[in-house]
Amino acid sequence: MVRTIMIVGVLLLTGLSACSRQDDNSGEAQHPWKDQEKALNKAKQVEQDMLDAFKQRDREMEKQTQ
Repeated sequence: MVRTIMIVGVLLLTGLSACSRQDDNSGEAQHPWKDQEKALNKAKQVEQDMLDAFKQRDREMEKQTQ
């Protein structure tokens, strides 16, 4: 029982230290999902750009029909 608790404790500490490791180049903390977060932010920006383009197209079409 004690051995199981020790193994789980070591695994938890290893996982926590891996998530809080600092990048040697930038000095900021890295987390395992940094690339996914960047991709999500880029997708949100692309979505906003598309919505803006649709609104602009709608305005231009409205101008042409007047």
